[in-house]
Amino acid sequence: MAPHWLVTVSCLLAASLRFPAAVGTQRREACDCSGKSRQCMFDVELLQQTGNGYRCLNCMDNTEGINCERCKEGFYHRHRGDHCRPCACNPVGSGSAQCDNHGRCQCKPGVTGDKCDRCQHGFHSFSANGCTANGQMSISQCDCDPAGSTGQCISGRCVCKEATAGDRCDRCKQGYYNLDAGNPEGCSQCFCYGHSATCSSAENYSIHKITSSFQQGDEGWKAEANGSPLRLQWSPLHKEVYVAARRPEPIYFSAPARFLGNQQLSYGQTLSFGYRVNRPGRRPSQYDVVLEGAGLRIAAPLMPHGRMLPCASKTYTFRLDEKPNNNWSPRLTGIEFRRLIGNLTALWIRATYGDGTGYLSNVILVSARPTSGTRAPWVEQCTCPAGYEGQFCERCAPGYKREDSVRLGAFSKCVPCNCQGAGICDPDTDIVPKSQRISQARVGYPTKLTKE
Repeated sequence: MAPHWLVTVSCLLAASLRFPAAVGTQRREACDCSGKSRQCMFDVELLQQTGNGYRCLNCMDNTEGINCERCKEGFYHRHRGDHCRPCACNPVGSGSAQCDNHGRCQCKPGVTGDKCDRCQHGFHSFSANGCTANGQMSISQCDCDPAGSTGQCISGRCVCKEATAGDRCDRCKQGYYNLDAGNPEGCSQCFCYGHSATCSSAENYSIHKITSSFQQGDEGWKAEANGSPLRLQWSPLHKEVYVAARRPEPIYFSAPARFLGNQQLSYGQTLSFGYRVNRPGRRPSQYDVVLEGAGLRIAAPLMPHGRMLPCASKTYTFRLDEKPNNNWSPRLTGIEFRRLIGNLTALWIRATYGDGTGYLSNVILVSARPTSGTRAPWVEQCTCPAGYEGQFCERCAPGYKREDSVRLGAFSKCVPCNCQGAGICDPDTDIVPKSQRISQARVGYPTKLTKE
């Protein structure tokens, strides 16, 4: 039994210490590779989950899975045990490389055929956007802006994305800014702390990346489990930090201060990092990446449910906004997400999954700063209504105060000060400055010395 347990020591050993799958022909509970592999390994975690700890290696005939029981992506079979055949989906007309058990591919709009290789009857102009219905015109014929249009036009009119407008879909709707081909809505909604719906892209901001490359050490990163600090180690050879676990409780990498605080300028941008484990068979959880701030907490998995973490280092990327396809849970509103990253108090990346070692490298948070360089068009410049000022309408104008500064901060409404005359008050406390009180007293105005 001892050699079986040694197999799970590391990914390196798992690749070299293998067992003949023929064992499965004598003992059903051992290696059952559907006749598609001659090697398997023992996995303690799989044993705990399924009661059978044997995982097949090097599946043949384009199969994959614990028992080589399914076809790889882009292949299909009608029955288990059959040879896996290529789907051969047309890359232009199909929406995916995968097909069903009969070899039928998933076609784009207006496209037909088992392999999605031709237009449906009554459609024309086979392209990467699908086929265009008779009576419709292609985007090039309509002269539509590709950043703001859906790729089609009807009766000579461009079909615009949700947040764009104009005959060519070449401008943002009121309340939106930054026309961007990579944005499914076409433009981003004005933020302005909720005080204005008029904004544009700021002119003086350039792309800035907050990074940890671990060239000289751990760069302030820490390791912790259940709030208790643990030893974090640094590899000068591989330029990564790592932590080893001897217990089932998860350990997390904890980010240093430069990744925290007000990260509003990273909204809609990406957090990426390299990560690997030293043992195979580890499955991601719902709480692999955790953001916390402003009394809110969200989390996301490293990979989709059912997938296993690779031993080789892989770059994982997360977009920082509330869009549902970004897999943050629980779901937040746009304002809530902005509140969270505007006062980010913790960023955790899961390090371990049971006993084993997790490695972190090359952390990058895309942001912006007010300097010359490659422009960062996602940073907004707000046009503020009366009572507000600042690039993002984040301050009360002179003569105005916060209605609820303690609970809402910059999100709070600005209302006129309670002092009389032409004076001003502190925007957070509503207290009239001493110099202002003296000036008002000289002309006979009553003064407010303390907050009521």
